Amino acid sequence: MENIHLIINPTAGNGAAKRIATIVLEKLSEEKVDYQAFYTEKAGHAEEIAKKSAGAGIKCIIALGGDGTVFEVSRGLFNSNTSLGIIPAGTGNDFIKSLGLPKSPLDALDFILQNKPRPVDIGLINGELFMNVCGIGFDVSVLDYSIKAKKYFKGMIPYLWGVIQTIIHYKASDITLFIDDAKVLSQKVLVCSVANGKFIGGGMPISPNSKVDDGLLDVVVIKDVTRPWMIRYLPGLLSGKILTFKDTVSFKANTVKIESNSKMRVNVDGEIFAFDKAQFEILPKALMVHW
Repeated sequence: MENIHLIINPTAGNGAAKRIATIVLEKLSEEKVDYQAFYTEKAGHAEEIAKKSAGAGIKCIIALGGDGTVFEVSRGLFNSNTSLGIIPAGTGNDFIKSLGLPKSPLDALDFILQNKPRPVDIGLINGELFMNVCGIGFDVSVLDYSIKAKKYFKGMIPYLWGVIQTIIHYKASDITLFIDDAKVLSQKVLVCSVANGKFIGGGMPISPNSKVDDGLLDVVVIKDVTRPWMIRYLPGLLSGKILTFKDTVSFKANTVKIESNSKMRVNVDGEIFAFDKAQFEILPKALMVHW
C-alpha cells in the first residue's frame, strides 16, 4: 500500500504510543512503504491533521493511539474517500475489540497493509460523530473516577477502580427515552448506553449484541437499583451478561432521543460532554475502515 499518513498521539497509553510508533515506523521503512508521520500536540489536533490529509487525497490514514485518537481521526475522515487504519496504543482500545482487530501493533500494521477497507456505521449525537458508545449515568461516573487511575494502570484496572468508587457514591440519572420517536420509558436509570460498538472501559461488553455494520443503534438500559444489586450485577456486567439482568431493557433503533430535567453529562467515546438533550441517529456504512 502506498500513500499513507500516520497520526500518532505520543501521550496515549501513558506514553507507550511513542515507543510503539518507533517500532511501526521502522517496519514501514523496512517494507519501503511511502508514508508520512504526524504527532499530535493538543486536543483536536488529530482531527485537524486527518481532515487536511483527506483533503489532499491521501488514500489511508492510520490512527496510532487510543480510542480518543481513533475518535478524532474518524471525525476528520467523515465525508471523505480516505480509509482508516487503527494501530492500538491506548489504555482501553475498546473500538478495535468490536472490529476484531489484532492487539499487537505490528500485527495491526500488517493487517492494514494486507487488507482492503470495509464500511462501518457511524453514530451521530446532536449532529456530531461518534464511533463506539455513548452513555449516561453509571459509565460517566466510572470514567470520572478512572481518569486519575489511568496515569498508573492500563487495561481494565482503572475502570474497575472507577466502578468501585461509583458504587459507593453513585446517584441515579432521571431520563425520558424515545426510540424511533416513541417514548419507551421515563424514570431513574443506572445505565443508558447508545451503542454502535460493543465495549467500554477497556473491554467491558456494555452492548454485547452490537454490530458495527448492521445499520442500527443498540440501546441498553439498566433501571435504577440499590447498591447491593449494583455489586450483584458487577460480575455479569464484566462478563457480557448485562442483557440477562431483570432490570435491563434493550432496543434496536434508527434514532434515539434522551431528555432530562437537568443538564446531562454524556460519555461520548470516552470523552464527557454536557447536553440539555441528546439526539442520536445512525449513518449506515459511512466510513471505510481496515477491519
